[in-house]
Amino acid sequence: MDALALGLQRLDAAQTNNELVEALWDLRDSANDQSAVWSALTAEVVLQGLAYELEQTSADDDGEIPVRVLAQVLGKALDPRLREP
Repeated sequence: MDALALGLQRLDAAQTNNELVEALWDLRDSANDQSAVWSALTAEVVLQGLAYELEQTSADDDGEIPVRVLAQVLGKALDPRLREP
C-alpha cells in the first residue's frame, strides 16, 4: 500500500490525536514521494476543501470538533483523487 492510500485510510479511521498525527505524517511522505500526484494541491484548494467539509459537519456541545470528524474532513479535503482535473 502506498503512503497516500495508507494516510487516507488512517485519516478515515483516526479516533485520537496520535492517530491523526500519524496519518498526516503518512500523507506528508506521500507528498514527498509522489509530488506529481500532489502538484495541484494549493493553499486555496486545501482551505476551500476544509471550509466546505467543516460547513457540512457539526461541532459537539462544547463547540469543538472531535478528532474523528476532523480526520474525515481532512481526508476529503486532501485526497488528490477527489479533485477535479
